[in-house]
Amino acid sequence: MRFEYVFVVIFVSGVLNSKVSGEPSGYLKYVLDILGDVVQNETNGIGIKCRRHLDYYQTGLETNRFWALQMFDATSKLPSGIGTGNTADLGSFEECIEVNQRIDSSNSLRGRYCFGETSMNLKEINATITLKLASCLPDSCSTADASTIYKYFGLNISFPENLCQTFADRDKLRFGISEYCGVVFFGIFALVIAASTTYDIYLYTTESQVKHQALVAFSILKNGKKLIAIENNAKQITCMNGIRVISTMWIILDHRYSVQFYFPLWNNFYKETWTRSAGNMFMINAQMAVDTFFLLSGILVTYVYLWSAEKSTSFHIFKFYLHRFLRLTPVLVAVIVFIVTLLRQFASGPLWSSMIHSQLIEGCEKYWWKTLLYIQNYDRTPSMVRNFSVFNCYNNEFSASLTVGI
Repeated sequence: MRFEYVFVVIFVSGVLNSKVSGEPSGYLKYVLDILGDVVQNETNGIGIKCRRHLDYYQTGLETNRFWALQMFDATSKLPSGIGTGNTADLGSFEECIEVNQRIDSSNSLRGRYCFGETSMNLKEINATITLKLASCLPDSCSTADASTIYKYFGLNISFPENLCQTFADRDKLRFGISEYCGVVFFGIFALVIAASTTYDIYLYTTESQVKHQALVAFSILKNGKKLIAIENNAKQITCMNGIRVISTMWIILDHRYSVQFYFPLWNNFYKETWTRSAGNMFMINAQMAVDTFFLLSGILVTYVYLWSAEKSTSFHIFKFYLHRFLRLTPVLVAVIVFIVTLLRQFASGPLWSSMIHSQLIEGCEKYWWKTLLYIQNYDRTPSMVRNFSVFNCYNNEFSASLTVGI
C-alpha cells in the first residue's frame, strides 16, 4: 500500500502541475487562468455576485494585493506526506475568515472557509484516494459555486454546508430560546451553589447547627470535604478502591491517545505499525478497562443484597432503582443541557462542525430522551451522545438483569 501511494504522489503532482512547468510562479498563473475561465463563462451556473467577487479576487492576485494572497495561501494545495498516509490539508482557517476587503461603499469581499473531500480513481495503479481539502473563496459563493469552480481544476469536490464558516459565523453568538434557557438553567444552579456555600460558611464561622440539611446540600465546602475524606468503614471493600483508581487512569490514558485517530494525521500509515507493537497492547485493549467497572458494580449490588440478607432486612428493588436513577440522572441532565444549549458557542474551527456540532450537539437534540431513559444503546442512529453516556446505559441494564432473580 505504501508503494502504491508513492505513485499517487507522482500522479496527483503531475495532474496539478501539468500547466505549471517552466515558471517560478506557474501554479499561481494556472489558478489565474482557471479563474479567468470561470468568470468569463456565464453559463456555468455560478451566482452573479460570486462571479463579480471572483473577478475582483483574480485582479487582486494579478496585482499582488495582500488580502488576495491571503485567500490564495489559505486554500489547500497538494498535501505533503501522502506517501505516509496524509490525505488531508486543513489550509489556514484563521487566515481565510479574517479576509475583509472593501470593494466600494456598499460592497465588501469576505473570506469563507469550506472543507470538503474528493475521491480520485487512479486506474494506472488500480487504487482510489480520498483527499480532504480546504477552500477559501468569497463568502458570496455558495457550496455549489465552490464545487463548480473546482471542476475547472479537474476535481469533483463536495463541500457540505455545515463545514463552511465565515468570520461572522465564528464570532456571532447565535442566541435563541435554547441558549437563553441554558443560561437561565446554569445561572439558577450557580446562585443555588453560591447561596448554599455562603450559608454553610456562616454556620461554620458562628458554630451554629444546621437546621435543614437541604440548605447546605449544594455547599462547595460541605461537598468538597466529602470528596477528599477517607473513611474507615468496616463495610468497605478496600481493594476495590485500588481497582477503581487503576481503571480510571487507564481509561484517561486511552482517551488521551485514541482521540488523535478522529482527526487527520500526517503519518496515518504508522497506525498499522503502532498496533502491531507488543508495547502498545496496553493502549490498544484499553476498552477492557471499562469492563472492570461493570464487575465492580455487580460486586457492589451483590454485596449490598447479601449484607441485607445477613441483617435480616429486606432488599427493596424499587428503592434500589429509584436511588440509582436519582443519583445518576441529574448530572446527566446538566451535561445534556450544556451540550444542547451552550456548547456550540465555545469554539470554532475547520473541524468544529463535523466533530462537535453534527455528531454531538445534533445527536443530543434529537435523542436526549433516550439517553435519560438509558436505552440509547438500542438506537442504531449514529450519535456521539452515546459515547459519554453509554456506560451508564449498560450499567443500569446489567444491574436490572442482576436483580431479576432477587
